[in-house]
Amino acid sequence: MIHDTMEYLISTYGVVKDSNPLLKQSLQRSEEAAFWVRQKAGEAIVAANLEQPIKQVKQSKQALKHYRFLSNSDFTFLPTIALVKG
Repeated sequence: MIHDTMEYLISTYGVVKDSNPLLKQSLQRSEEAAFWVRQKAGEAIVAANLEQPIKQVKQSKQALKHYRFLSNSDFTFLPTIALVKG
């Protein structure tokens, strides 16, 4: 279902983008700007040596997802102990 939705959105975006030359140019510039920002953010992460802290946050996120899956409960708060690493 998600794949079908994404496929629909992408095809609709393509049709809308091609419908007007001015709109197409604007969307292309937006795509270029988004790509540039993503590239610069990656460079900033490397320059600031944030790769390891970001990796730890992602691992904690996965652990919390796993904990939530195992507990099979929809809790509205996260235990502080799970967020703080020793």
